[in-house]
Amino acid sequence: MIKRSIKNIFERYLKKSSNYKEITILYKWINDKGNKGELNELIDEFSQKGDIINLDHFPEEEEIIWQQIQRKLNDNPIEEEQYSNILDEGNKHFKIKTGDLKDKKAIFWKRFRAVAATISLIFVGSLIVDSFLNNEQPKISELNIQPGMSKATLFLENGKIYELTETIDLTIETGETKIVGAGSSISYAATQQEKTTSSKELQFNTLQIPRGGEFFLELSDGTKIWINSDSRLTYPVQFIGNERNVELIGEAYFEVAPDASKPFIVTSGVQQIEVLGTSFNLTSYEDDNEIITTLVEGKVSIGRSYGEKGEILLLPNEQSTMEKRNGEIVTRQVDVSEAIAWKSGKFYFQNESMSNIMKVLSRWYDINVFFDNSKISRLLFTGGFKRYENFEQVKSIIESTEELTFSIKGDIVIIK
Repeated sequence: MIKRSIKNIFERYLKKSSNYKEITILYKWINDKGNKGELNELIDEFSQKGDIINLDHFPEEEEIIWQQIQRKLNDNPIEEEQYSNILDEGNKHFKIKTGDLKDKKAIFWKRFRAVAATISLIFVGSLIVDSFLNNEQPKISELNIQPGMSKATLFLENGKIYELTETIDLTIETGETKIVGAGSSISYAATQQEKTTSSKELQFNTLQIPRGGEFFLELSDGTKIWINSDSRLTYPVQFIGNERNVELIGEAYFEVAPDASKPFIVTSGVQQIEVLGTSFNLTSYEDDNEIITTLVEGKVSIGRSYGEKGEILLLPNEQSTMEKRNGEIVTRQVDVSEAIAWKSGKFYFQNESMSNIMKVLSRWYDINVFFDNSKISRLLFTGGFKRYENFEQVKSIIESTEELTFSIKGDIVIIK
């Protein structure tokens, strides 16, 4: 029987969302000749789903993966709207903001797609050839700062603690609830006993995501939550009563299952959000001065979690910012793709200070960042890059602006 963790990594690989550690695990597993039969089972399964080109004959495993990578590169171009302000080619597409650059947009996209496709093809192609034909593991950059990966700590009501990683499968039955952890995700479902009986007390679990981590959670009502690094979500095992209440510190993207009779309420410090069924991103880290809510679909009501509410209604493509100090709320129209880029494996910053950019990156790469002077920290940048890049690549992109340099020792990053 194929391990669920291998299946999850294989699927992420096909979708081009796997990180270096996952690639290493997958290649090691594939290179073990004893797994050839299970590999063929995976290929058959994903071929039926349309995730792999349906060829009549695959002489070698490497040919299958190679064909898949080529297809993915050709069929999934970068969205132009999402990165319309990235104005340089290839890996040098991180620019200091210098004003209105829209007139360069058409030329840029023609050049960027060609160069990016070439670079990606060369990188992936060499990785596959080196790993499969030479029977070697993929080479990882010498810079020892790796991107984050799926990992979390689960705290149960009864005091038990479970460490969740990409290589661990987990099944817990509490009598009324079945908890299933599979690699990068965990889900809750009511057992038959719970469906026929009614619990009297709410039982809460907490999912803690460390720096350098991320995780996916599906609640018992079907609500889906993508949780970012350095975040903590507390939630009921089963929802009882007239409300569905959860509490978040950090960042998460919610797709709330509709239930008009039971509003979904997210409390995050001084802010409270009430929804019936919608999609939104919430950023509320303890060391931030503000709480940011970005609405993708539906409607949400936002107010203070205590005292005079002063609620406002947020509509799609709107973003609210609540000042923690005084509870004041300001709304504006935004391009939501910037706020939720992290969920789809990207970073995107528009006219953002280097201080805020490095705060985001420090959580994902689990690094400690210091600026040589405050002037550098206030520089404004627009640009983006892949979330699962090694930090050396990110460093090169930012340094290409020629406005600053990085000095790195272990997990300490000094920007000059």
